[in-house]
Amino acid sequence: MTPHQESQFLLQFGAPWSPWWLAVALPVVLLAGWWLYRGQFANLARRHRVTLLALRLGLLAALIFLLFRPSLLYRKILTYAGRVVVLLDNSASMTAKDTGYTDEEALLIARRLGREPATPLHNQAAIVNRIAAVVQEFGEFSRNADRRQDSFWNEAGRTKAKLAELFAQLEQPDLPTELFFTGNQDPGRRAYDEFADRAAASARQLLDRQAALDKQASAAGNIALREAANAIRSRTRLELLQEKLKQSPVAVSNQFVQTESLTGRSDLVGRLTELLQAESKFPLSGIVLFSDGRDLSGRAADVFTQEAARREVPICTAGIGSPREPVDLAVVSVVAPPFAVKDRPVRVKVFVKVALPEPTEVKLTVLKGTTPVAEKSLIPGTQPVTIEFTPAEVGMFRYTVRLDSVAGEIFSTQNNSADFALDVRDRKVWVLFMDWKPRWETRFALNILQRLDYVELNSIIGIVQADAKVPRGERKGAWPETLEAYDLIILGDLPPGTLTAAEEDALKTVVERAGKTVCHLGARAGVAQLQLTPAGRHHPLTRRLDLPVVPATNDTVLLADRTGALIEANFVGAGKTVEVRTDELWKLLNPTQLAAHTELYIGLVSWAMQATRGGPDLRAYKTSEPIQVWRTNATPARLVLTNLPADLVASVVVVEDDPELNFLARDNNFLETLATATGGGATDFSEYETSLRHIKPKQRVETYERRWRLWDSGVVLAVVALILTVEWVWRKWVGLV
Repeated sequence: MTPHQESQFLLQFGAPWSPWWLAVALPVVLLAGWWLYRGQFANLARRHRVTLLALRLGLLAALIFLLFRPSLLYRKILTYAGRVVVLLDNSASMTAKDTGYTDEEALLIARRLGREPATPLHNQAAIVNRIAAVVQEFGEFSRNADRRQDSFWNEAGRTKAKLAELFAQLEQPDLPTELFFTGNQDPGRRAYDEFADRAAASARQLLDRQAALDKQASAAGNIALREAANAIRSRTRLELLQEKLKQSPVAVSNQFVQTESLTGRSDLVGRLTELLQAESKFPLSGIVLFSDGRDLSGRAADVFTQEAARREVPICTAGIGSPREPVDLAVVSVVAPPFAVKDRPVRVKVFVKVALPEPTEVKLTVLKGTTPVAEKSLIPGTQPVTIEFTPAEVGMFRYTVRLDSVAGEIFSTQNNSADFALDVRDRKVWVLFMDWKPRWETRFALNILQRLDYVELNSIIGIVQADAKVPRGERKGAWPETLEAYDLIILGDLPPGTLTAAEEDALKTVVERAGKTVCHLGARAGVAQLQLTPAGRHHPLTRRLDLPVVPATNDTVLLADRTGALIEANFVGAGKTVEVRTDELWKLLNPTQLAAHTELYIGLVSWAMQATRGGPDLRAYKTSEPIQVWRTNATPARLVLTNLPADLVASVVVVEDDPELNFLARDNNFLETLATATGGGATDFSEYETSLRHIKPKQRVETYERRWRLWDSGVVLAVVALILTVEWVWRKWVGLV
């Protein structure tokens, strides 16, 4: 892309009087000079007389010219035409074949792609769309035109002639346009938009009539139509899109068209945000998105659409794919506990997507490597499937849930399985929990820990004990004499003296030497405006929180507010400590981020059992999650990795987490939200041209100027002095005074 360049040279005058006086003064002075000096040179030879008179008059003209303080101006004008970015979604879901298309939907696409001859009703709908386009084009002209000028009415006459020709081809013209060609004022954008809406509704009615006819013909056994529809259903979304763009490339008058692709995960909101914020001298006029609307960014589109609307960048969405799921089964997700106990059954929930023409029995299998450990025959429905198996070995293992494929599936293997990791132990995770009184955060934490099947919980509330004294002993509800059996110890806001000095020392020893984890739940009040740190963004305790991330000077801080750290995690000796310094997380998080608050305590158990100094936070990760590694005696102490280093491959299980093919139906709601919230239009890819009217051409003009002040220029004065010198020498040479 290169800007249009225009160069101009201008002569400007800085004298307080009008430069038009120069046109009067110059001939008067030259005539007076000729009259006065012609007698002095009468006795000289002709060549001397002409030369001296020319030099003298030239000096007079130069002096008069310089009195008007002239300046020579060079102006370079660069015009940057607007950009229309075409974003092509080429993610995995775009390789789907849409068996969900009905015959009439597929035939409509076939006709728009020119695969089938257009029917009269289809042609009528195309004419209506053309009428709407002509009116919109005239509206753009009319809004900036002066209706008092003949040029406006000449253009109006040409437009009316075009419309008359189009209306003559309609069987039932019912789209009045006289409003746009009468009166001394433009009727306004709303009138044009309402006309476009009426025209679109009229076109839809015509296409609905054609769809009804196609449905009847297919039901009657029209083989040719059925084959044409099957030909569309047999092509992938990308193939149909490429065919359309080959026939009709995106073009917007006087605007550059820039094509971009969406690669990898379908982060539509993220990619659109990048395009919107990309710096360029060529202004962004609009974005045309060709996609099935499957956005996996996990973010709401509100922030993006508000920014696009503020910048007046409409998003025109061209949806591709059927709004109904094609024939397909998919393992959408697997919910498994992070820990299990050897020789004890563990339950796994499997969420399955079912899009089958009729109920079909399939087999669900859980495999450890290639060895089946559990099987279940079922007729998939909308409820999650629970399957149970018993681990026979201790260690960190990768398991696979696999669903048998059925005939006619779009993807028979790519989305019929999912992996999960399981840390199998020889016993449950033992947790000791003690607080003086049942505070809100205490109740929440206890509620979560009690629900974890892999946790053996010993909880103590001091104030409810006899004489408000914490009992001791090797039983539940008592502070144990030895702490080595517990993997995680959580202590609340305890009054001084609750634990003896020996017990405090034992607590310190079990962390530093035995490698256990202690978590302190504080009672700080007045917390507001929670903020994550870079370490907290990826830490198991806080990574599910949706909060702004701010820099931190200490990598041990995970969560903070304006006054200081709220959650801090650290390695101490062979063990670990966690400080949760406030009792108000339930109040701040539960209304909007209950799941993330729950994950804080689940993540606490996992981090306590799996994190190691010099290693990662966890021993199981998903491919969508970065791996946070803590290094010893190194700067920086924390590394965030997307790929495992060789020395960690054996100790960490990374499971595939790609939901790209879980759901395949076109998400019309998402596409329409992007379009309507930004002033764009939402259409089917086969008629995307009708939405381009929402893109208004833009341009950016830059002007560069360079000025030479001739009246103050040393070069000009030197030239004047040279002429004066030559004239004086010449006079002396010919014998004049």
